[in-house]
Amino acid sequence: MNIFLIILGVALVVIFIVALSTALFTYDKRTPEEKGKDGELLVSKYLDIYSDYGINISNIIFSDKSGSHQIDHIFISQTGIYVIETKNYSGRIYGNYKQKYWTQVLAYGNSKSRLYNPIKQNYSHIYALSRLLNVKTSNFISIVVFIDCELEINSGAALVCPNTRQFSILLNHLLNTREHVFSDEEFKRCYRALMDLKEHGMLTEEEHIKNIQTKK
Repeated sequence: MNIFLIILGVALVVIFIVALSTALFTYDKRTPEEKGKDGELLVSKYLDIYSDYGINISNIIFSDKSGSHQIDHIFISQTGIYVIETKNYSGRIYGNYKQKYWTQVLAYGNSKSRLYNPIKQNYSHIYALSRLLNVKTSNFISIVVFIDCELEINSGAALVCPNTRQFSILLNHLLNTREHVFSDEEFKRCYRALMDLKEHGMLTEEEHIKNIQTKK
């Protein structure tokens, strides 16, 4: 009987390891686009936790005189408008807020690639939203969230999180310590304007990509 239980236990462990390996293999097989979408959904779940503080509007795509903008999350609160850019990069990220490009390092330094500075990218979104909503830029809060990486950057005054757990802690702190900058009526006006944009003025992702390629 004891031998049977031992064999059964070993078999269960083997099954668990195989299942876990299969799951990890499947996870790694996801495309960068799929990983990015999963990262955005994870950030949305964290924002949903704070629904008592404000309203989250995800995936806003629009164009103005400065170009085309795709914004992952806009969290409207009376303490400000939080513009959140998610980046699904792993490994180590190097850079500073002044540089146009940052560097991603993988495979113990054997693989390097560059990414456009997400701080600059998010500020361009904020300037566009500021004009659209007629809200001064000081009432916006820019947050860049990496899903899970190591950051070795100088972000200046910008808010950059290496993972979603740190983002949740930061958001909780900001929502509970910042003073209100919007009245109820101003809050509702901004929300209505963004929902109107989402329902009637949105670009498709294909149009957004085409606009970016045309600008380049």
